[in-house]
Amino acid sequence: MSLYYGLVLGTNLVRFTEEMILGKEFAGEIFGHGTKVAGERLEEMGRKGASTYAMQIKGLEMPAYHPNAAKGTALAYAISERGACHLRGAPLGELFAGSADPLTIEGKPQLFRDHQADKAVWDCACLCVFPGYGMTLKELWQLVKAATGFDYLTVADLERVGERISTLARLFNVREGLSRAADTLPARNLTQPMASGPAAGQIVELEPMLDEYYRLMGWDQDGVPTPQRLTELGLEMILMEL
Repeated sequence: MSLYYGLVLGTNLVRFTEEMILGKEFAGEIFGHGTKVAGERLEEMGRKGASTYAMQIKGLEMPAYHPNAAKGTALAYAISERGACHLRGAPLGELFAGSADPLTIEGKPQLFRDHQADKAVWDCACLCVFPGYGMTLKELWQLVKAATGFDYLTVADLERVGERISTLARLFNVREGLSRAADTLPARNLTQPMASGPAAGQIVELEPMLDEYYRLMGWDQDGVPTPQRLTELGLEMILMEL
């Protein structure tokens, strides 16, 4: 009997996937456009609360790591310019390496800011993120110098490059109408405590982390980079485009 139901379910999943890809039937119309749109359309169809079950941020579905159990990662999901992404500087060491208490918000804005800048530099060097777990920006700086001959570069220069990248990405989102209101998590993460496990009872206290992160970045309370900070980063020419 279990084999029978397994075969039926498998067949339905194949058909469901095909409908999503081809944009046909219910699956294609509702789920083929992603989780965010699916939640919105189900709400329109009378499924109240459907959007609260859409585990996405800025339209991108969440990866493997639960925000309630890792507050620095929660902040990274909320801030990431492309949505719920663990590849934009999420401090996953709080989960894997015990580098920080994953259940506290204390110090997480600074931790994420540092990881975010470093990750942007790794991406620009066209290197995989995994060496970053065993190398620091100093070793990357040595590789860049050896490969380019740019002897004038310092580690601080690379850190500045990372912050410039993060700021430029933010400015793109601001131009497209995304600021603090978009830096959020699904309501379930903010209000629904985890039911069991090491993080039982935890929700994400996001607003204090946003305030501190914006302050560290030199952004205003709405998450918009200030003219002063843009000038400090050598991005004052962008002011004319805003």
